[in-house]
Amino acid sequence: MDNQESREDCDTESKRLESDQIRSEVSAFSEHLNNLLKKDEDLRKLGYIPINHPEVELFTNSMDGILLCKLVNAVCPGKIKEKEIKLSVDKSRIKVPGSKDAWEIATMIDTAISAAKSMGCVVVNIGSSDIMEGNRTLILAVIWQLVRAHIMKSINLTSHPELIRLLKPNEKIDKLLKMREEDIIKRWFNYHLQKAQSSDENYIEPVQNFGKDLKDCTKWVALLKQVAPLESEEAGIDDVLEVADPHERAEAFLRVAETLNCRKFTTASDIVKGYERLNLAFTATIFNEYVGITLPSEAELLRLSEDLEELRVKNTKCSEMLSLVQQQTSSLEKEKEKLLASIKLFEARHKESEEAIINKENDITFLSNSRYKEIKELKEALSETTLKLEESMKAYEKVSLAHAEEKRELSQKEAKNKNRISTLEGQNFDIEASINNLIDIAEGKGSTIEEMKHELEEKNVELENKHQLVSDYYQHAKDVLEKFSRDFSFESFSFDKTSSEKELLDNLLEGNQFVIEQCEDLLLRKKREYNRIHEEQLQKLNELSASVAQFLGEGPSAAEDPMAQAKKLLELLTEKSRKCQAQLDLRLSTIEKKNKLNEVVSQKIVDLAQNKNKKKKWKKVK
Repeated sequence: MDNQESREDCDTESKRLESDQIRSEVSAFSEHLNNLLKKDEDLRKLGYIPINHPEVELFTNSMDGILLCKLVNAVCPGKIKEKEIKLSVDKSRIKVPGSKDAWEIATMIDTAISAAKSMGCVVVNIGSSDIMEGNRTLILAVIWQLVRAHIMKSINLTSHPELIRLLKPNEKIDKLLKMREEDIIKRWFNYHLQKAQSSDENYIEPVQNFGKDLKDCTKWVALLKQVAPLESEEAGIDDVLEVADPHERAEAFLRVAETLNCRKFTTASDIVKGYERLNLAFTATIFNEYVGITLPSEAELLRLSEDLEELRVKNTKCSEMLSLVQQQTSSLEKEKEKLLASIKLFEARHKESEEAIINKENDITFLSNSRYKEIKELKEALSETTLKLEESMKAYEKVSLAHAEEKRELSQKEAKNKNRISTLEGQNFDIEASINNLIDIAEGKGSTIEEMKHELEEKNVELENKHQLVSDYYQHAKDVLEKFSRDFSFESFSFDKTSSEKELLDNLLEGNQFVIEQCEDLLLRKKREYNRIHEEQLQKLNELSASVAQFLGEGPSAAEDPMAQAKKLLELLTEKSRKCQAQLDLRLSTIEKKNKLNEVVSQKIVDLAQNKNKKKKWKKVK
């Protein structure tokens, strides 16, 4: 709510200021029209002049176009023919559609607007209907353009040739001919301010606009002191700036302007409020009364003539120097042509060198890409081979573990067989003792018949148990050997059919020896396979190292970025290959240790089997 009220207050204040400015402009323009048209008898008879109540009469008197046509002719005599100004029109019928009076009024207004346009006035988007309807804003705009044309019609180089002094260095006279009147007045104003600055210690800012820049009257005081120094001094111009109050200072300045016959258009309130149109018109009035610029005097012309003579002498010297310079320039041109020919030759050679360098770079790039592809393929092959080797190592370790486990089981079974054989040998010894005992009994050396029968029955039971134990052990050992052969894809061992327990045990011992030989053969094949894979990997590593070394020895230096990066990549691959070689050596060392261990175990198994055979042979001999 507060923001809305604040906006409404701002709008009200803006409208009030605008209304005050329009009121001041209406009063100033009416006064100017009264002075300009006071001798026109037609306007006096119609009661249009003088304008006694500007806020009403300025607009109502302009609605029929007569006042505007008279104002155009006052600014530019003869612009509108007198017969085109219909003084007898009935103003009361201005709003009657199709009436002759309304048509004649519209025609006069269009004539006045067209004439104003041809005089350089800005009257865009303004038609006869706007004036006939009493549009105050547009009527005031047309009157201001005509008043402006009147007070500024003499602000040009034709009327005041002395304005040529306003030209700045390196500017031509057509610059002033193309400038608008407002810009000429502004340049004239600043020209005098600059002159005042050269004779005064206080710096005065140049005029940028005719509004806020002139509120304190400082620049106007400096202007009057330059264009009318004696008149303004007698009128008390030096006392104006001593007045502190802005309004009172503006009033004091206007009193001085009135003494100089320049007080027109503006008031003290208009100056303080910074109304640009009125201040511009007031400044134009000062210009029309006191230009303050004179053409060169005879003394100045004489001095200029002397300067011209001096310039002519200098010009002659310059011509001579110019001739010498032209000769030097000609020789320099010839040297320039030679240099250009040399430059073209150098550019051609440089172009050929660049093409050769580009071709060389393309060849290097192609070679680098091809080498990179080869290295990439070798790296992939190495990785694949390494994976296969690792898988083979895992399989070999798995087989080695299984072989070790089978060896451990065989050792345990062999120990059990030894125990059973020892047991059987003891039982055999007991049987022999029993037989000897029976022989003694048969000879009458032993116990009675009943005791012998009883002992014989016990021996028969023990013998049957022994046969059953041997049969069970044989069947179990046979199943184990057959399972071992199936698991490791060994050749199956054929067991001879026999009824002798000793032959059965000998057959089992031969089966164990057969399995040991098969395991040794498997270990030998795995070792050969590993050696073959190892040699292939070593050969690939050697080829990769040779390829990398050959590539590093070719091409330009490593200062170029692409090749430096390629070499770094090769160094990394070489380092990785070395690490892989170290890992392979470590694994070879581990495998060799395991092979030695397997050879020791195999030797122990062979020794054990040989010892068994020796014991069997010894027992047979015994």
